[in-house]
Amino acid sequence: MKRIRLLVVLSACIVLSQKNVCGQDSLEVSKLANAEKIYLQLNNLIHSVGQTLWFKGIVTRSADNCLSAMSQVLYVELIDFDKRVVDKKKLKLIDGIGQGSFELNPNYAPGRYLVRAYTEWNKNFGKDFVFSEYIQITTNEIIEESNKAIKNIVLTELQGDSIQLSATIQPRLIDPNFRGKLKLFIESDDIKDSVILERNRKKIYQLNYVIPKNTYQVKLKLALEGIKLRNNNIAFVNSFSRTIIVDEDKIDLQFFPEGGQIVHDIEGLVAFKAIDFNGKGVPVSGIVVNKDGEVITEFKSNDLGMGTIYLRGNVDDLYHAKVTIADKAYTYPLPKTEPQGYALKVVFTGKYARVQVKSNLTKNGSIYLNVESRGIRYRQLKLEHKNQVSKIRIPREILPDGIVKITVLDAQHIPVCERLIFNSLDRNRLTLDIQSIQKSYKQRDKVVFDIASLGKGNKPEWANTSVLVLNKGIAEQEAIRPNILSYFLLNSELNGVIENPNHYFDSKNTTRMRDLNVLMLTQGWRSYKFQSFDEAIDYKHKPEKGLQVSGTIAELLNDRRKHKKVVDLTMMAFGNPKQVFTHKVDSLGTFQFAIDDAYKEELQLLFQTKKENGRKKEYTISLNQQLPPQIRYDEKKAVLTADTLVAKQYVDRTIDQQGQEAEFEVGENTIRLEGVELTDYRLTPERQKMMDLHGEPDLVIEDKELHQEIKKWSHGLFSVLQFSYPDDIMIRQVGRLEKRFQLATAIGSDFSFIIIDGIPVQIEDYSIIGLLPTEEIMSVEIINNPNYPRKYVSEVFGTPLALNSSVRVSFINIYTYSKKGLFGVRRTRGMNKKIIQGFSPLKEFYTPKYDNLEPSDWSIPDMRHIVYWNPSVIPDDLGKATVEYYNGDDIGDMLVVLETISKEGKIGYGQFSYKVTENLEK
Repeated sequence: MKRIRLLVVLSACIVLSQKNVCGQDSLEVSKLANAEKIYLQLNNLIHSVGQTLWFKGIVTRSADNCLSAMSQVLYVELIDFDKRVVDKKKLKLIDGIGQGSFELNPNYAPGRYLVRAYTEWNKNFGKDFVFSEYIQITTNEIIEESNKAIKNIVLTELQGDSIQLSATIQPRLIDPNFRGKLKLFIESDDIKDSVILERNRKKIYQLNYVIPKNTYQVKLKLALEGIKLRNNNIAFVNSFSRTIIVDEDKIDLQFFPEGGQIVHDIEGLVAFKAIDFNGKGVPVSGIVVNKDGEVITEFKSNDLGMGTIYLRGNVDDLYHAKVTIADKAYTYPLPKTEPQGYALKVVFTGKYARVQVKSNLTKNGSIYLNVESRGIRYRQLKLEHKNQVSKIRIPREILPDGIVKITVLDAQHIPVCERLIFNSLDRNRLTLDIQSIQKSYKQRDKVVFDIASLGKGNKPEWANTSVLVLNKGIAEQEAIRPNILSYFLLNSELNGVIENPNHYFDSKNTTRMRDLNVLMLTQGWRSYKFQSFDEAIDYKHKPEKGLQVSGTIAELLNDRRKHKKVVDLTMMAFGNPKQVFTHKVDSLGTFQFAIDDAYKEELQLLFQTKKENGRKKEYTISLNQQLPPQIRYDEKKAVLTADTLVAKQYVDRTIDQQGQEAEFEVGENTIRLEGVELTDYRLTPERQKMMDLHGEPDLVIEDKELHQEIKKWSHGLFSVLQFSYPDDIMIRQVGRLEKRFQLATAIGSDFSFIIIDGIPVQIEDYSIIGLLPTEEIMSVEIINNPNYPRKYVSEVFGTPLALNSSVRVSFINIYTYSKKGLFGVRRTRGMNKKIIQGFSPLKEFYTPKYDNLEPSDWSIPDMRHIVYWNPSVIPDDLGKATVEYYNGDDIGDMLVVLETISKEGKIGYGQFSYKVTENLEK
């Protein structure tokens, strides 16, 4: 039995009410400090379609990382590369912690997806307080060059400073039925363009596009409109993209003076960072020369492309860095030297941060120093500037663990320079104590180990711990992605991409403190999130304490008309158990109900409205809808999450583990539309009959989305379609003045037959279709080019001569819950149906048990990608917990990842590994 101790970092809670050792009676707190900090632990950054993405959500107070009791609802979204939310979960937070999962639909197109999380409260504070992480979703195959839709890429140098980019485009590899003109998007740092391509004489699409010679890379994106299945929000745009590297040797090299500027005749530290065409740090070395070509100094970076030089600038000189890569010379300018200004220097010496300010602008006088972290101002100091120099030392123990911003202000309190430092405190570091773990196990052996989070004096402390066990072969990115430690102390407080954040927290890395300092000088240069103490924030978004339903009641045909009398409102929520609420709605017409926790993706609501005398009356019920934050998909950041080689290794391993599976069979609730498999399509007899006769729909608007589009002023189906789907359906007024009515036509058609529940509507009844209650509609579908388009001409118009052959005909199929056609749609007077999202049901990670293995048990392989996942391991009263599970059949090194947090915001991270060998007794 072996005992292993892993060092972890704990960030101590800041007691805001205590007196500051600097003499302040209280700490000045920015409104941004009231935000919440959100972290998601994902089980991996690379997944294959058909698998499960597991995650744990942790929400803390931004100021001190203590678990937040403010929000009890966390939204987690999966967003594809076309910036569409393909799945969304609503998590119940208990003491700031929740858990969930995404089932990666087999129809998801391969590519990079964004996982983001936010609370309603955090929408008050902007994009910096929305958690985001990028994952790669692959199919179980690698696309060969011959099967790529964009190939035969050629770069040809032209006269002057330009290059011709040529490529062959094969859209039919994506959609075999594609015809006509093709639209291709072209993007780079300086180019945002699109071109229309037509097939040439050889019946292929050929791209010839001229780009500037200094272009790093160009992205070509092909997007084909396909079947649209609203609600599922997937598989209706088929896309393919390729990134072409124009000059893969060229790097982007930037220089960042400490404090923000190079000041004449003051020696200062200048940091630099080199990144390649993918935005990844790349090692670099070179020289710095002046305008006469004289070498001023040499430089060499660390493995992440960062380093520092000392430079005494001269305002009459210009400085450039020279780098030679693959026999090609590149030149990069340094920032110009300012004739006057302030130079800031910060150095750690033992228990102090020593701050020095030099200036050729102020010889004697007063300057000011602000020391801030996470929206809290820890010090406001007045310094005497003598002989152009000010010095002070700040005790590190009075500052929090993590990033601290130091700002210098002149005599008029105007900021003149600033920099970030990372305050790493040993006293805030604990150990995770792991016992009873072996170095080696066999296939399907039971693994048991004990965990204890040890605090001051090695005493166990309560903490919520997650345990993730996976094969090291599919965990290549565990070392480069954020963990709970690096996220709370680093990633969450800096803008931009921090490559390999764990590099700075690895106790075995002897250069990590030096590298952290360079990171603060480059990555953190003027990018710290907590900037202003004066910024006014309107807290219009309130923290959610649970499931709530709120909205308004309006007159059916006049939503501006106020109620003169009270309306009795009853709401039923069909959760488990069913809940019933009553409320008397006054003339303001507003209502709000707090619902007990209901774990259903779709929670059905039923509203009943009555007058005070008990008689039912029709009203328009409108629910308040919370708008999600704007989607921000960072193309460059997405590139950093996984490289092609790692993705290929993952896919190869997946294929090897899954074996040669049979071709995917279409289940009874699945249909194939134009070669794209779409699940969750309720294939009723009416739909089946329509598809068999007239073909598959081009657009499907399911009830879930349709009902969400109902507005306060909506007065029937057509009002919803006209406002929310103008690109698909046109609604126009027809007929004489006294008999005018609304007519719906699919875009691109001259006339659309309306077929309700498989029954064609006669032309004289078209006037009442638009007033159908939207709540009673199950779906609206369009067939743009139906088979037998004129089958219903006589039935609808009474004569086969009503439409000539030149009229373009489409079908609009409407399916109702009653399934009885136009005149079967009935709604009980005063009753309204609505659907909201409940809390996502918790899915338990399944691990088989092998207490009594029989020989026959080995005939069923156990090739789990994730060996074990437990997002919440709760310790006993002594602060200890036991973890146990069984290995699968996978052999090799297994990685155990532990992430823990206490209620007081102490965080810890650790990992260890063991080997699984073949069980020869099977």
